[in-house]
Amino acid sequence: MHPKVAIHTEAGVIVRTDMDNGLYPEDGHSIEGDRLVHRIWDLEGLSEMEFMNTRVWSEEDQQFIEVPPKPNVYATWVDGDWEWDVEHILGEIRFVRTQKLVETDWMLVTDAPLTEEERQSVISYRQELRDITETIDMTQVSSLEDVIWPILDY
Repeated sequence: MHPKVAIHTEAGVIVRTDMDNGLYPEDGHSIEGDRLVHRIWDLEGLSEMEFMNTRVWSEEDQQFIEVPPKPNVYATWVDGDWEWDVEHILGEIRFVRTQKLVETDWMLVTDAPLTEEERQSVISYRQELRDITETIDMTQVSSLEDVIWPILDY
């Protein structure tokens, strides 16, 4: 059986796997900046995805160890436990917010076919979008689906 290559963070979290094509460096060496490489010889009867979500590289044990399943894409393995990466999820919220702002840019040009009342609704909506990272209760958000977005009502 040919080994797979696991590319993981310094914390040991596997970010992707690949076939060992002979082009990857030796185990423990860096790739892609801050990522490290280790070979997987046995998936322990798991699919690649199951292995990625329930194993982390342990520098102490010099092997992949079993951990509780990763609760979501925003979790990071820190000192033996999954922790929320709030900055990661806030980054995604900001990305979606920017898309929503771009979608309404045309509404604020001087010749947009809106009444003054509609224009004020757009201005209020856009301000609520800009404020969302300050007003959102991050204890209630574990995914983008949990975000309650403002609604443009005109």
